[in-house]
Amino acid sequence: MAGLPNAEVKRSRQTAPLLEEAVLSPAVEISLGALLRWCWLGIFPCYDVPDFKRQQQIRSELNFGQHSYPMVRRCCQSRRHRCCWLCCAAFGPMLAVIVTALYIFYTAYLPAVSRQHPALYDTNGSKIEAHGGQMIMHEGIAYWYGESRKSLSARGYPVGVNQGWTNEGVNCYVSRDMLSWESAGMVFRNTSIVLPEWQPGPYVIERPKVVYCNRTRTFVMWLHIDSFSYSYTYAGVATSASPLGPFVWKHALLPNGYKSYDIQIWREPGSDAAYLIRDTDGHAVTMLSRLTPDYTDVEPTVSSRLAGPCEGMAVFKDLPGDGAHYMVCSYATWYYPNAMQLHRKEGGLEGGEDWRFLGDIGDGLFARLSYNSQPTFVLPVVNASTGEFTPIYMGDNWNANGPGGVGNASYLWLPFERCPKSIFGSWACGLRWRLPWKEAWMPRQVEAGVDLMNWLY
Repeated sequence: MAGLPNAEVKRSRQTAPLLEEAVLSPAVEISLGALLRWCWLGIFPCYDVPDFKRQQQIRSELNFGQHSYPMVRRCCQSRRHRCCWLCCAAFGPMLAVIVTALYIFYTAYLPAVSRQHPALYDTNGSKIEAHGGQMIMHEGIAYWYGESRKSLSARGYPVGVNQGWTNEGVNCYVSRDMLSWESAGMVFRNTSIVLPEWQPGPYVIERPKVVYCNRTRTFVMWLHIDSFSYSYTYAGVATSASPLGPFVWKHALLPNGYKSYDIQIWREPGSDAAYLIRDTDGHAVTMLSRLTPDYTDVEPTVSSRLAGPCEGMAVFKDLPGDGAHYMVCSYATWYYPNAMQLHRKEGGLEGGEDWRFLGDIGDGLFARLSYNSQPTFVLPVVNASTGEFTPIYMGDNWNANGPGGVGNASYLWLPFERCPKSIFGSWACGLRWRLPWKEAWMPRQVEAGVDLMNWLY
């Protein structure tokens, strides 16, 4: 707010009568004094006080440590200080907004981002450590690949980089019912990575994805390989003749010449066409490139792209419905949760219409944090009781604010639900799919022995 001109100040001092004295309670006096102090400190300048010594006197009178604010009385008892009233009137709502935001932060946001989802355990009673991973079904057996337990192998890196978290390699778990998981051990090790001497390890390993190549009868693993400062930005490739490994390092590359961060592998149902999906260009773009016939490189041309940021990509195809591809992903806030995006593409992954952003998915305030998780994979399950296609969201609960930090991460599994159509034929929720919150959904499936082995593709 602009100050009054000096002439106006002098004239108001000569003509404005003083109001009768008012009694202010200590609480009101302190509150107004605090507001006025912020005003006088320059946030909302009241009016021009040309005398520097007088400015200093006013500032000293507005000291937070005092329980008496003579300046408050003078401001509130004289019309010539009406600008201070305006200052307080302007700052009061702002203060209310700040207090409300702090209340929400401490009562809703912090508990939400600190909430740790139930851990899953293998048949030996050990906690399952398969983060940022993915599953494949091969010859009636489910294989779950993911990062081993993260540890702080390097310190001193800022939150916005990596904080120094890494892991020893990639674990594999095996199941014949999707409810009990047997550990197959570590199928790829950090020490297996071979990069030039000027890019030494240990390395950051993220988002391991495995796909089976029918042509070569080989299991191909793609993963993000990086330094703690995220300066390498490679996609790495390793291969194995068995789903249980060991996977042998093949090479690191920059697909289509672009940096690579979070990755996903998608194999088109009923086809040998497979695609590498990766976050690139400083999170500005997510690119899809078709893999070469042996799945160890990408074709020269980018198949499609969508605007970022879009991390933790996971894709499913609605074959019984509209036949479109859907992609869920997060925004880019490192290990801290944010809202989950839903994108849709018709006409195949090559050509057709562009990816279309449908909105952020989830119900309620907790959904604004993706229920304290980040996408990693979507299981294409067909509900055994209803026969309906029920894709299941797999997310990582990175636990950045919880006990043990990222090294104590767990998982979140939730079923997607189709949005009902309104009487006018439009989608009731606008996104075609919902992801409502269901408390401890996956542990309840384990207890009930629900069949999750019936995959659509």
